Amino acid sequence: MAYSFLGPEKFQNENYRKISEALLRFAKDDKTRAIIQGILEQGGIEEYSVNGFSELMNRWNIFVETRRRISMAYLVSQYPETFDCIRAGKIGLFHGTSASALPGMLRVGLRSFGRLRDDGEEIISGEKATMEYRTRTHSDRFISMTDDMWTALEYSFYENKGEGFGVVVGINEEALKKLQTLRVRSDCIEAGIREIIPTNLISFLGVPANRVALVNKMVGDKPISVMPMPLQMEDLFFSLDESRKSHY
Repeated sequence: MAYSFLGPEKFQNENYRKISEALLRFAKDDKTRAIIQGILEQGGIEEYSVNGFSELMNRWNIFVETRRRISMAYLVSQYPETFDCIRAGKIGLFHGTSASALPGMLRVGLRSFGRLRDDGEEIISGEKATMEYRTRTHSDRFISMTDDMWTALEYSFYENKGEGFGVVVGINEEALKKLQTLRVRSDCIEAGIREIIPTNLISFLGVPANRVALVNKMVGDKPISVMPMPLQMEDLFFSLDESRKSHY
């Protein structure tokens, strides 16, 4: 099975090698090590590929795939059980936000800025930082989703301040078939979902490990998997910016 549109010779730079070695050292057992190695060297393992949803986004950009591989390998190195959940559930599109969005999301769904305004609700999540830009560019009618875990983590990192905490929302292949998508021109790795993702189409919530029990209580009997994720920016030990420089 081909996991990538890019050959292995594209992933030979020094920073990528160093990050790969560091992530492999985190492996808790041989199975985890094999998964990390497969993702870093090939872009996937068995039936899983980091490019599973790439028809919506850039599949030929080396830096984009570098981000996809490293961020997913990083997740595996920290919480292999979370990767197992994502893999088993065929969850491949993600959205980073804050805990302040959870009550409305679990009641109605994940909504665009425009939909929130229509519903007369205040935008209180960290997305407020980009609200003015979205409104000005008439791009406030879609929810930004990504198949690059790093992009989702970055938005969650931004939120992980004070008493709040970051959240990564995930949807699966079946949900995507029921939603209206659009391609987005952006400097981020993103695709758009129009207006709303109803609660019943959300299948995954990634939160800091010490918040899993709390969020599970909030979720109640809804069929949403709540899993731990590495959402502490201060715990990062590598830079993707250096990896980008080495590709150009």
